[in-house]
Formats: sequence, C-alpha cells, structure tokens
Amino acid sequence: MHLGHQYLLGKLLELSDNKGYIPGVITFRHHPQTVLYPQKAVPQLTTLEKRTSLLREFGINYVFPIDFNLAIARMSAHDFIEAICEQINLKSLVIGSDFALGRDRQGTTRVLQQLGVDLGFAVDVVGQKTAQDSNISSSNIRNLLKKGNLNQANSLLGRYYSIEGKVERGEGVGARLGYPTANMSIPDNCLVPMDGIYATVSILDGNRYYSITSIGERPTFEFADRKHVIETYIMDFNKNLYGKVIEIFFVEWIRCQEAFVNEDALIAQMKVDSQTAMTILQKNYHPEFVEEG
Repeated sequence: MHLGHQYLLGKLLELSDNKGYIPGVITFRHHPQTVLYPQKAVPQLTTLEKRTSLLREFGINYVFPIDFNLAIARMSAHDFIEAICEQINLKSLVIGSDFALGRDRQGTTRVLQQLGVDLGFAVDVVGQKTAQDSNISSSNIRNLLKKGNLNQANSLLGRYYSIEGKVERGEGVGARLGYPTANMSIPDNCLVPMDGIYATVSILDGNRYYSITSIGERPTFEFADRKHVIETYIMDFNKNLYGKVIEIFFVEWIRCQEAFVNEDALIAQMKVDSQTAMTILQKNYHPEFVEEG
C-alpha cells in the first residue's frame, strides 16, 4: 500500500464512480515468492489484515484474498482470469503499465486486453506513479528500511511504516533501568527495519502515545539466549501491557545500537534518547501519516 498502489486505487475509485461499478481488489495472502522460492521468502511490509484495513480506509468495498499455491502458479493467464470471472461480475480490470499475470507472466497488457474482449470486461491501464529520485516499489521500500533510510521509505509509503504485535514478557531490564519497555512479538515473515533507536508513535487500545523503540540484540548486556528484539518505551505510561496488541509507527531514526561500558552510561544515553525522541515527535510527527487498522 505505497504511493504507487494508492495512485492505482485512486484511478480505480474514479472509474468505479464514473461507471457505477463497485470497487474491489484482488490480492494474494502471501507473496508468491514464499511458495515459489521458500528459501528466498520476501518479508512482508503489511500483514493481510493490515492491508485489508488500509484498503477499506481508502474506500475499497471488497477485498478478495487468494491463497497462492503451486496450482495457481501453473495457471495460464486465461485460466486465472476465467476463474476470477466465474466468481465475480468483472466489468473492468485496472492494472499498472508494467503488470503481468499467469504462468511465466504471459498475461501481459495486450493478452489481458484480448481476454477482456473474449470474456466481456474492459482493461484500463494506468501509467506508473513516480517520485523524485526514487522508484516507488515494494522492493525499493524494503531495501530502504533494511538500510535505515526511514524517511525516504516513509515518503514512498505515504505513511509511517508500522509493525503490530502482542506484548510479551522480557527479562525486565528496562524496568530495572527506569525505562520499562514493551517487548513485541514479531509477526512471522515481517520486515523489521535496520537495528537502531527510533522515535515512534504507539497505538494501544485505540489511543496514541509518543514512544521510543529499540531494535536489536541489546549489546550492553550478556544474555544466555541472544535474541533480536523490538522493545518500546511508551512515554508517560505506567499500565500493565502484557498480552496487549500494540502497533508501532516508525517516525524517525535516532541512532545505531551500541554497547555501553556500564548500566549508568546506558541510562544516561536513554535519557538523552528520550528527550531527542520527544523533540522529534513534537516537531515532525504528522498524525495524518498514521493509518490505523
């Protein structure tokens, strides 16, 4: 659901309104590569639930999630489209200019247009949305997040990147240091941004809170089981969070993770980080960039 998708959806809504059609989106539950090349599984930028919620907020009436499997991967463009037409009254198919579907991507624009003639639907081709100095694509956004280029990734998304998960028990280190943190269970195959400290906004029980989030292995401490964790300190909050679902919106990167000589040095840096995060959020946080699921 980046700016390129939103541009395409805007054209879909415009067409639907003009023609009196009902807008719907067909999506795969999981990235096809997770089936075709499991060893190279592509991390998700959104869960299906979040994707569906964003589509609903955008004004899409129907979302049709399909379980991609090897049988679908082997289907020709004709068989796939014919199966779709058997399930819904397809009047117009809106696609991007570089779109193709079916086995070996044989369903190019020209092929789909001919199928439309045969099966009774129009094909509307939308030109690619571009951004200055950047390619708007999911793969590009993934690379930007992995490299820590959060501002550019967010600008291509048109919203703050977010991760949602359940708060689970940790080792209690944050509470001992005076900064109790919520340890988040990371959803399977979820893209986690580059390790570091981030200014974030947390949504819990429908309420928004300023927060600061750490991603990494907490190098200052020696743990028997060194885990990669996401932990968030919610400012001005002192309620029990265990078992709650929390969504973290990444607003701005602050610094890399680093090992400190002792806990006192870490506490001093955490105080600085919290003040930095508060300043960033008070000046640069844009509520309209938070799309709640």
